[in-house]
Amino acid sequence: MNEQVKIHSAHKQESPGDPKISVLMAVFNENPIYLKQAVQSILVQTFTSFELIIIDDGSDQEETVLVLEHFAKQNSRIRLFKESHQGLTKSLNYGLKFCRAKLICRHDSDDWSEPNRLFEQVRFLQKNPNISVVGSNIVLHQEKGNILWKTNFPLKQKSILAAFSAENPFCHGATCFRKTHANAVGGYREEFNCSQDYDFFWRLCEYSDGANLPEALYHHRRTSTAVSTQRSGVQAKVTLITRNLAKMRSDHGNEDFNEAVKQAKHCLPEEKQYLVTQLRNADNLLLAGHYVSSLKLYILTMIINPLNKRCLLKLLRWWLFVFVPPARESLFVRDMKTLLHCRHLFAKRNTNLERS
Repeated sequence: MNEQVKIHSAHKQESPGDPKISVLMAVFNENPIYLKQAVQSILVQTFTSFELIIIDDGSDQEETVLVLEHFAKQNSRIRLFKESHQGLTKSLNYGLKFCRAKLICRHDSDDWSEPNRLFEQVRFLQKNPNISVVGSNIVLHQEKGNILWKTNFPLKQKSILAAFSAENPFCHGATCFRKTHANAVGGYREEFNCSQDYDFFWRLCEYSDGANLPEALYHHRRTSTAVSTQRSGVQAKVTLITRNLAKMRSDHGNEDFNEAVKQAKHCLPEEKQYLVTQLRNADNLLLAGHYVSSLKLYILTMIINPLNKRCLLKLLRWWLFVFVPPARESLFVRDMKTLLHCRHLFAKRNTNLERS
């Protein structure tokens, strides 16, 4: 049964009253060290008119629960809700109902924000009423905190829309969006239990404009337990479904979810999905800093698929990533020119599908 954990603050603090920002965080058995860093980074923000809505998605790890309850007791701006385990998508939609502010900032439970993040995003949205969602560039980190690189996300609506067909131009935890606009597009699509932000932000940017701030205001941690590592095969399929739905909206103004799923299965059959899943898992382990585990998975995949050139190229990339650190960013990051090329190929593929 869903219930709010009502704990009176042990410190004298002003009630958030009507906060200008609701920060929304969903937590499930998070590493206590990462969780503490995430929450603390919100509590020390220079912009103080906020509430932190934390949805405990059925955590049964005692240390995680204790950390959450400790923070809720110590700070009246934290509103902690407990529910049975439903997954991230349903937890976020559940949390949206309790957000009292007109602006909602997402935050992941294993990442952290720069102290001026909320201030910069609120100021930007106040100056730009046409913007539905604003993100920022981020600094990518390996699991133990080592810096990988700073991103170079597209900043304005035109380039953001162009990028969607190739990849998500936002980092989920780094975004701030208008609650009324989120409600207008129906919130997160609950048919997706991962990569829900890709579809959500695409629809938001079709509803009104999107933007990214050039500054790196958020730190994103790549971990071996992240959804991108554990469910990469499902993510690949959700990505295809999302793109199919977007094309339907563009072509016809409406969606056929079942048809979008059917098309995705055609492009990513079960036998191909296994290869994609294993290679993506290895990629994510590599980015998280688990070099031995990623190498074993690359080699295993190549043994199973000895004639696949992609497996060989992935092994080469592993060697360059581990032994030539300056090359890491270029091995994984595609520039806007490449994204636009991918968009062209995506449109051509859909045209061929329609003809077949």
